[in-house]
Amino acid sequence: FGKQNYERRDNQSRIPEPGSFGALPPGGLLSSNARERGEIRNQFQELRLASADDQRFRWAIGGSYSREFFRLKRLSGAQLNNFPTRDSALNLSGFGSVEFDVTEQITLIAEGRYQEDKVQEKNLGRVASATARSRPWNDRATYDSFLPRFILRYEPTDTLNFYASYSEGNKPGQPAERTNPNPLTNGPVLEEENKSSEIGAKSQFLDGRLALNVAGFYIDWTNVQVLFTELTGTSTII
Repeated sequence: FGKQNYERRDNQSRIPEPGSFGALPPGGLLSSNARERGEIRNQFQELRLASADDQRFRWAIGGSYSREFFRLKRLSGAQLNNFPTRDSALNLSGFGSVEFDVTEQITLIAEGRYQEDKVQEKNLGRVASATARSRPWNDRATYDSFLPRFILRYEPTDTLNFYASYSEGNKPGQPAERTNPNPLTNGPVLEEENKSSEIGAKSQFLDGRLALNVAGFYIDWTNVQVLFTELTGTSTII
């Protein structure tokens, strides 16, 4: 079967006058009557082929396409750190999974996903302020990854099961923030990665009216991306 989703939104924002934020440094990043209007589009498609669920050995394969697009249609007022841009993020992936019932109580599951993320930040090179023009650029970054997942499940009864799992995940980075003048926060964002291990149990009592779940997990997280807000009101991912 296939899944498809399409979303399109128009947004318009207005930046308050400097007095709302207090005094700004000379050539500050915000000014009165600064307005921007943009278009946001999201597309997602997935195709999956799977075996019947009533078999001892089950499998599934598929692929997906996802794209996010942002375009700044119009910008008025002096706003030096927000040039007209066209940003996009494209994700292409192929995935597969197998499940095998070793016994009636024990099940092994193995999953894998290979994906490619392409991030693009494009500046149109139009007027950035009343006295300056921005230079056009077209920065791109590509991230390839293979993300496995393994699960061992033991169900001694219909109302009690134990499990152990291991999985890997990621979040793509992005090119350097050219419109951000702060050298401490305008560098390229590295790809975020994590490796997770978890064990736990799930149970039900009183004919399903009471549930008791316990779990313990460990996550090895590297290159964590954090949203950083500066005193000028500018927000940047670092």
